[in-house]
Amino acid sequence: MSTIVESQEAVTQEVALPMAIPCDGNAVFRAALRGDVHVLRRSIHLLNTCTPEGYTPLSLAVSAGRVEAARLILAHGGRTDAADFEGVTALMHATMHGYQDLINILLLHGANPRVCRLDGKNAIGLAAEYGRPAALGALFRYDSGLVECRDDRGRTPLLCAVTSRHTPTVKYLLGRWGADSLATDAAGNGVLHLCRGSVEIVLLVLHGRRHMPDLQLRNSLHQTPSEVLAADGEGVLAELIEESCSPSTCADESCGQHTHRGLLLDTARIDRQLFSFMLESPLRVPPSTAPPPSCWRRIGKSQACFVLMPFAFVLSSFFGAPLPQAVGVQAAAAITWMMIYVWEHRHVQRVSPTAVQTPALLLFDALLALTLAHVWQLEPLGRSSWPSLTMATSWSTVVYWVTYLRLMSLEPGIILLGPAAAKAAREAYWVALEKLQPGHFSPSGFCQFSEQPRPARSAYSKMSQGLVRVMDHDCPWIAGCVGHGNHRAFLSMLITGQVSLSLWIILAMLVPVPEEFDSWSSSAMASPGPMASGAQLVLGAFTVSVLLNMLLVPLVISQCYFVAINVTTRELIRWQKSLLPIPMPWKRGSDEWKRFAPFDRGIVQNIKAFVSGYRDEAEDFELDPTV
Repeated sequence: MSTIVESQEAVTQEVALPMAIPCDGNAVFRAALRGDVHVLRRSIHLLNTCTPEGYTPLSLAVSAGRVEAARLILAHGGRTDAADFEGVTALMHATMHGYQDLINILLLHGANPRVCRLDGKNAIGLAAEYGRPAALGALFRYDSGLVECRDDRGRTPLLCAVTSRHTPTVKYLLGRWGADSLATDAAGNGVLHLCRGSVEIVLLVLHGRRHMPDLQLRNSLHQTPSEVLAADGEGVLAELIEESCSPSTCADESCGQHTHRGLLLDTARIDRQLFSFMLESPLRVPPSTAPPPSCWRRIGKSQACFVLMPFAFVLSSFFGAPLPQAVGVQAAAAITWMMIYVWEHRHVQRVSPTAVQTPALLLFDALLALTLAHVWQLEPLGRSSWPSLTMATSWSTVVYWVTYLRLMSLEPGIILLGPAAAKAAREAYWVALEKLQPGHFSPSGFCQFSEQPRPARSAYSKMSQGLVRVMDHDCPWIAGCVGHGNHRAFLSMLITGQVSLSLWIILAMLVPVPEEFDSWSSSAMASPGPMASGAQLVLGAFTVSVLLNMLLVPLVISQCYFVAINVTTRELIRWQKSLLPIPMPWKRGSDEWKRFAPFDRGIVQNIKAFVSGYRDEAEDFELDPTV
């Protein structure tokens, strides 16, 4: 990003307005700069005169961005292609400044974009060199053949954009207009010969199109791109090109024009957003057109073994195995699972996406063990001593499992686009990139991963692999995202789980120990048998339930509070990471509170919005996936 800022500063210095106007009393030049159409109307006979430097009123008006003044001059016979002493025309001024409206007006009045100034640069090359995607869009929509138009140096717009180190313009030319990355200039330099100081531009040139440029192309000095870059002190870029030219990544050993064979670099080192909206890029990851499968449908062999692993301890205890033997069986099961996991992921260079399922499966196993302990041991003992509490615990456990299974069957509210809507989103992205402010790499308001406009409060979920409406957070304990589609079910699961755990703990503390033992611990250490095995399971489940309850209480309280003030977990984290050293506000209605909770509409209205599913204040927000 620093290279973009530097290039923009250089642009600002170079395209300063031509103010060298002689004080000869002729007000037409000053009127053109100020956009004073009244003075210009009184000086129509002077509209084609020029200053000693060769500036015409039209070039001065265009340089200052005066649309009405330029339209008036052109309507009264102003010469569109009149050049100053350096060969700069009005269209060149418009393209260097990125004045899209003025470019359209000049083109409609017959301005020639192929005219070159004295140093051999034309208006198209100047727009690319100065990083003006808006100007390039206006020129290419006027004549699509200008995408490969060459100036007197033999350079296309892509070659000019590479020399300016303006990454958004390079992406715009490759992704929107399909610029030829195999072009060379009059000196035989290819695109890679001219790259300097930007790894992103090299990656875009290498992987932005279906075919890579010739990595062994030699210019008029018989130098390859890597040799030129190494001589200019760009060792990182030279190494990057040499890695891309290795025999394992090329289609043939000649390193000519070839298609991609696999990834040229470790994809973990490449920002996936760099190739978003670039349909021909082999490194672009197309967004999903269907909701991702649930956690249970993604379970592999190692995950299935992980689910069954705790049952080794339960089954060994059920059949009367002593505690050391039950622990040994559990350890053997864990070792078996680790061996299966390593074998299943032996060819994976990084963490498998299914690894995020491990916490969710661990929670499932713990809750299932609690349920078995209740059904096997506590429920028969509590039925006679505490029947009402036992019945309430049993029903709360059933309700919890119903809400849990319902939560796992819901998708988080992923926004999906049909083919027509996706095409419209791509067009909107390129239009937004044309209006990109200097110093920014990508337009705001777009999700680079899902390649679509991003509604308010939505965000991309790495776990669910999609743009989620009103995203709350990625939850590893359910192996997915909590958002608009499942937030209510998530909160219901938390509340029912909290009630069930609390009742289970109370029941475990109140249920009397079997008569022949003094405590559950002495029962667990008794001689092997069903009673000792059941006591071992109760003690282990009690410990797990206490730990889960300690973690669950603050989570339930925080989620209920966020619902009451209409704030998501993600918004809270973003507030905490804010550069403003302001603590979390507690006074409702204050300026800090409005920045912290901009969607707060009062506790009652916030709860109604949460229940009805319209927390983003966009009740008319609809995206038809079939469009």
